[in-house]
Amino acid sequence: MAKPVVEQFAVPPDAVFQAAQAVAGEMAKTVDGVDPARRTLYFNTGMSLWSWNGQNVTVAVANDGAGGSTMHVDPQVKRSGLSSLQLVSWGEGPRVAKKFAGRVRERLGAPAPGV
Repeated sequence: MAKPVVEQFAVPPDAVFQAAQAVAGEMAKTVDGVDPARRTLYFNTGMSLWSWNGQNVTVAVANDGAGGSTMHVDPQVKRSGLSSLQLVSWGEGPRVAKKFAGRVRERLGAPAPGV
């Protein structure tokens, strides 16, 4: 089970959520749900060399209380059919989460963490 990637932005949550939706549209095989009221979206990456059914990714954006945002990107191996036996995705989840967060950061023109 992959740990979620957590990113901080000095940008309002609605702007981060809008950027996250655009990036999900670019990266996902399917966007499985969008909940604007909770600023949460769900997508699947599709089959890859590391997983038969891809990663189910949950992205949640919240207000950080200081005018910025916190984004959680939580990947999980999709388990269905014969691939329900797959327990490991060889690090694919963290790679997907970091790539997603990086693309959101690029779209917003935000500096990398720690810069």
